[in-house]
Amino acid sequence: MPHYFFNIRSDAGLWPAPEPEEHLDLEAVRMEAVLDAKHIVSAALKAGAPFSAAIQKSFEVTDDTGATVLTMPFGEAVEIDTRA
Repeated sequence: MPHYFFNIRSDAGLWPAPEPEEHLDLEAVRMEAVLDAKHIVSAALKAGAPFSAAIQKSFEVTDDTGATVLTMPFGEAVEIDTRA
């Protein structure tokens, strides 16, 4: 199964993912990025961060070769309905 790194981009720079995650395909990577971004934004809001600051980050997901395969802004992720 392919490996992907969910790196986080912020105003301070790029925070590289410490470990890769295995996902079947790019749609699975996209869904994981959306869910993870929602979790991170939620945690930031619970910690008292302003909404505008909480959504300023984005995922830059790379594959094993280091190629960027997905960029998911947190602000875009919180707008996506993941309920089935």
